[in-house]
Amino acid sequence: MTIKFMRNATLAALVFLSNAASAGWITSVDQFQIDKNGSTAWVDNFSTDQSASYNVTGNFVVNTSTGRATMNSDLGDLGPSGIIPGVTRYFTRARRGVPGDNVWLNETDSFIVSGLFDLGAGAIPDSRGRMGMRLNDACPTCNNNDLVDISLRNDGAGNFSVRFMYNNDVRDPALADGYDFVQDSGILDLTAYDQIVFFLRNNGQGGIEGGYALLDSAAPSDLSTLAASATWFTDAYSMFTDETRVRAELFTTKRVVAPVPEPATYLMFGLGLIGVLTLRRRIKKG
Repeated sequence: MTIKFMRNATLAALVFLSNAASAGWITSVDQFQIDKNGSTAWVDNFSTDQSASYNVTGNFVVNTSTGRATMNSDLGDLGPSGIIPGVTRYFTRARRGVPGDNVWLNETDSFIVSGLFDLGAGAIPDSRGRMGMRLNDACPTCNNNDLVDISLRNDGAGNFSVRFMYNNDVRDPALADGYDFVQDSGILDLTAYDQIVFFLRNNGQGGIEGGYALLDSAAPSDLSTLAASATWFTDAYSMFTDETRVRAELFTTKRVVAPVPEPATYLMFGLGLIGVLTLRRRIKKG
């Protein structure tokens, strides 16, 4: 029992050191909007708490006094990525829509999903982290095999870019770091901007287009009006291969990277290992 306790304590300390070595960030969402067939089907500026309308994995906190929803990167669901093989990550998502309601987005619908995110200190991803929006065909009785997302990404060296990505079978990761296709904006200088708005829209033929705009002033109350001046990626992705409808979600995700211990840390764990081995020998002799 003592050996098991010491071993578990050592593992707990390693997890603590890993988290301490890579400080997290708090994704801050200012507004989330879904327009469908010419009218606004959903808008949440977080001035009231509508969190019960979301299906949440991880953590999703609405602060009505600031008009923001936050997702702490270090309080997400910890486990293996369902898309990128061999990667452990923290993951939080807040998905809108229950079967049959007006924010299910169908292949034949004309729709645009808009999400406004803050870019202030502590709100942008750290090493190999991402924050953004997704369209997902997941449901309890679905094949759950199509995913499109657009996000702000830190490449691990402190460079930021927007990525528009597609996976046509989340159960069988392949190709571009777990995604079948990836389009990238190239390195972006965020220093002059306060917010970023992401867009995902149906082009009328079942192809999903992705776009974004960087903002240095207050956004309009109707985010969809910014779409005309947004930067749009060139290729659309068709995600209606089995299911004919999808749901929109906000997300933030952070890869867990084991830290390289400093010499003093090696010494501490070395002494701990010696203690465990010594105790094991004594128990065996007894």
